[in-house]
Amino acid sequence: MIRTAILISLGWLPLAVSSLAAQEGRLQQVRDEIRPKDNSAGNARTNKEGGSNSDDDSVFGNLFGEIFCQAACYTLMAPFCLPHLAMSDDWDKFLYFPKGPYQVSYPGYLMIDPAGSPEFEEKWGSQPKTWGLQLALENGNDFDGLNRVGGRAVLETTSRIGILTSWNYYRENLCGGRSDNMVIGDFNVTYRFAQSECAMMRAGLGFRTRADHGTANFGFNFHYGADFFPVNPVVLSTSVDLGNLGSAGVVHLRGTAGLTRNGWEIFDGYDWLRIGDVNLQGPLVGLRLWF
Repeated sequence: MIRTAILISLGWLPLAVSSLAAQEGRLQQVRDEIRPKDNSAGNARTNKEGGSNSDDDSVFGNLFGEIFCQAACYTLMAPFCLPHLAMSDDWDKFLYFPKGPYQVSYPGYLMIDPAGSPEFEEKWGSQPKTWGLQLALENGNDFDGLNRVGGRAVLETTSRIGILTSWNYYRENLCGGRSDNMVIGDFNVTYRFAQSECAMMRAGLGFRTRADHGTANFGFNFHYGADFFPVNPVVLSTSVDLGNLGSAGVVHLRGTAGLTRNGWEIFDGYDWLRIGDVNLQGPLVGLRLWF
């Protein structure tokens, strides 16, 4: 009888272990992904096996290296050069910022230099500024226990240099009435590489961080984003972020569509964040104020 009970207990042990692992949520999986991984064995194996191919690598590099380098250069530059050309952007042309998109039925957002013209102010309501500010608050949920509250600020200037930062508080409901939480944010210095009255595109570099329970991790972040103003009162925004947190790679994609009036915009969209092999994603709804 005792032996039977022991065998039954051992039979249930794998199920109990898997159930306990299943109780650990995605935020804990993010922590596991960020922790440094020991690749010493793999590196040693690579070093041991890699010596015999040096001659082949040299021949391959001599034959195709220059072609690949040129192709990679054109591929990397295309996302910056093509929008700049499509918008007929002029580096010497300065654009200014109204109180918000479509101010007094203006066809877009960025404004040409008013040069202090009183007719300009009479037609469009007020003289534009040399800076523009966006403040946004949003809520996202994956309808599977994970909720996200996010804040975002974007500062743009006539010089094209700006600042973009976003911070998100994640809360996850776990089994047994437990919960987990985490803060993930980024800070970037940006440059507006393409602009027109109806669109602006920016790219930037900065850092990304994760913090919870008195610990924090940092990593590099590259940002590429755009705002489009196709027709009053529609605003379309999209962005791509690439980088890392600890030992985990990070990919962040988001897109929103909103309606704006008098500097206020209500928007919805989708936010997808991948850290290592873990996805934090879901639809969102938010409010943005343009200054």
